[in-house]
Amino acid sequence: MNSEYLITFLTISFLVCLSPGPSMLFIIHQGLSMNWKNVVAGTSGLIAANIIWTTLCALGVGALMQSSQQVFIVLKYIGAMYLIYLGFNSIFSKNKTLCNRRTENSLKSYMSVFMKGFLTSMSNPKALLFYIAFLPQFLTGTYSYCHEIFLLGTLNISVIAVVMLSYGILSNKISNTMSSPKFNMFMDKILGISFVIFGVSLFRYRSS
Repeated sequence: MNSEYLITFLTISFLVCLSPGPSMLFIIHQGLSMNWKNVVAGTSGLIAANIIWTTLCALGVGALMQSSQQVFIVLKYIGAMYLIYLGFNSIFSKNKTLCNRRTENSLKSYMSVFMKGFLTSMSNPKALLFYIAFLPQFLTGTYSYCHEIFLLGTLNISVIAVVMLSYGILSNKISNTMSSPKFNMFMDKILGISFVIFGVSLFRYRSS
């Protein structure tokens, strides 16, 4: 596997990660309404989910899931309903002050954010398609199938970690400079509506 393939893969992976999606919205929401520790917890959840997707792909389970239209449809509906749930939860969340939100530093709150990040990625069928339809196109046969899948998966996960942490930390800094109850409520509503839109669009999404 030569460096040209790896650079091309990293570039495309970076652009995909930069594009708007549920994971990006989730991390931005954590950065705006919580603190940097929640950003780390949420990103860790996304990373954990992508490790599982990579492992499933390497074991060939992902391809079996894609070949079954029923499995894809079930995953699609679960993902759509979860995004809509996150959206309504954000839209109708209690009006806590930013200070109160950011003092919720218990292990329980971090685990909750971790699980939300994990489920956001695991319930997204587009993540499945990325690993079983896009990623294998960069396999060269230089090493074993599993070896190359894990290599590319690790590179993609590294990109996810860098991009999502950057999104979260930047949004947290913006929140620190523009902090006010009205700004908080406004961003909760905007991000909540965005989650609902992504959820509805996922209902309409079809595997090619």
